[in-house]
Amino acid sequence: MENKIKYNLIFLLFIMIQLVSCQNKNTTECPEEGFCISNKKLFYNQKPLALGMPIEKFIEAVGKYDRKIEHSIGGEIYKEWYWKKQKYEAYTSKGKITFRLKENEYKEYSNIEEIIKKYGKYDSTNVEKVATDISTFYVWDKLGFNVWVDKGMVEQINISPIHKTKMFELKQSDEEILAKGLLLDGSEPTDEEKKNYNAIMARQPKSEFKGNITYNGNTADFSKIGYKDWQKAVSSLKIAGSDFDPPGDSEGWSRWIKEDYELYVTLKRFNNKNGGLDTPNKKKVGDIDGVESIEIWRHKNYDK
Repeated sequence: MENKIKYNLIFLLFIMIQLVSCQNKNTTECPEEGFCISNKKLFYNQKPLALGMPIEKFIEAVGKYDRKIEHSIGGEIYKEWYWKKQKYEAYTSKGKITFRLKENEYKEYSNIEEIIKKYGKYDSTNVEKVATDISTFYVWDKLGFNVWVDKGMVEQINISPIHKTKMFELKQSDEEILAKGLLLDGSEPTDEEKKNYNAIMARQPKSEFKGNITYNGNTADFSKIGYKDWQKAVSSLKIAGSDFDPPGDSEGWSRWIKEDYELYVTLKRFNNKNGGLDTPNKKKVGDIDGVESIEIWRHKNYDK
């Protein structure tokens, strides 16, 4: 009898040890709220996520999205014309026709008839239909992020601590130039440029991200990280070292967390010190040196 009791106690102790071991393996260092990477796994509000998961499962974990945006890319007809003897060629470009007279000498025309009238009939032509590609984004406006979905699967999570309008616009914020409706180089935006700008803005969340990002127990609270706090964000996550340098020579402009080929995180920096053609005037948005975006992505085809 005593041996049986002793055996049962030993067996019970073994079961308890196994349970504790399993709990330790599944333990994360994630706070109750926010995105978190712990033990090479991705979580949101302590709920497991994964790139490549069905968008329906993602929504179950994160909550209902505010908007679904679809952009169609392609679908155009691309044409080329050739003059064999003169070695001329022409091709469609941004709604117009670019004509190559000779090496490094190009002219633009509204239609092929104008070129034929001036240089004669072409000898051959090529017509190519560009396939239409649909890009789908689910947007969480209040939470400050969107998700790119391909064939029903989550491929990338885009988190926006700084709204895109503070970093990018179609025209410079110079009143005189805006009054003329011109870019700094004196040319009006093309229909294609307007389309791309509108597509980028349509998928941006309306609110900036103010939640937590946690990496291996280190948390950056973006409700306390402002437009000039790039270094604070990097320091909070402890990703300043060379292990987090991105490929190439852009270590000062981004940080790269690589857990495995199914889980990468890129923090991009934005600084408007020098400005640019598509950067809003600092008088309008103030000085910025912060986290432009946090992209959670994967190598879909294991492109190592």
